[in-house]
Amino acid sequence: MEVGTYLSASQKKRKQRRRYFFIALSVIVACLIFLFAFWLVFKSPVFKVKNMVVYGNTSVSSDDIISLVRSVASEKHNIKESIFGIGNMLAWPNSISSSDVSAIPELTGIKIEKDYISHTIAITVTERKPFAVWCFMPKTDISDENNNNETSTVMTAQEADEECYWFDTDGIMFENGFDSEGSLIIAIHDYSQTPAPLGAAILPARFIPNLISIFNVLRASGLNVREVRLNDISMEEIQATTYDGPDILFSLRFSADVDLQVIKSVMAKPGFNKLQYLDFRTEDRAYYK
Repeated sequence: MEVGTYLSASQKKRKQRRRYFFIALSVIVACLIFLFAFWLVFKSPVFKVKNMVVYGNTSVSSDDIISLVRSVASEKHNIKESIFGIGNMLAWPNSISSSDVSAIPELTGIKIEKDYISHTIAITVTERKPFAVWCFMPKTDISDENNNNETSTVMTAQEADEECYWFDTDGIMFENGFDSEGSLIIAIHDYSQTPAPLGAAILPARFIPNLISIFNVLRASGLNVREVRLNDISMEEIQATTYDGPDILFSLRFSADVDLQVIKSVMAKPGFNKLQYLDFRTEDRAYYK
């Protein structure tokens, strides 16, 4: 019985030693795996940024775009950056929010792709496309009354004091522009609103599609446009004056697409240049005098 008891105790000790050995070995292996993973992520060249390329930009410099993305990586991913460092690909964001993109008004979107094989951060941007020019005009308040017995505001302006900006089909001003006449490059003279900064909208969002439709109609009509103006935003109207024809009055409350055919039809009739105005301010109605 004593020999059997001794053998049983000895076997238990060997099992216990083996268990401790495997535990210690597992801890060592885990530490080695951790150290290797730490080296792989933080110290090895596997995730190091070697190249940064920008695609899709023509008016905005690559340096400005990289600086924006870098600042977003620092501000929005500061924990990652403090751990990895900005030179590590893992610290860079996968996307840029629209609010961050708005820091560069010329851009509408930024897409980021990481190529871990070539260690390259590829930044693809979408730039705004110029549609027309918006000019904030200096003004003086002189009340007058038009032929329809409606009160309007007559403004005077000096060209040197205009503030003109290119805007896109979203109605966002994104670049300094210049005043112009005619239908090829339309510049609208805003006598109602105070100048707004780049990145701001020219009008409340509900008016933008209708304004775009007005511009499209004027371009397609062949009218010899002298000036397009916003006299009073509270009236929600756009006035286009021509060199050899009537004033054209539009509403910002609805699309002007259906007005094109009417304009062409009236232009084809004798005496078009003797008309005072064509009025499209009532939906689905046209008046002229």
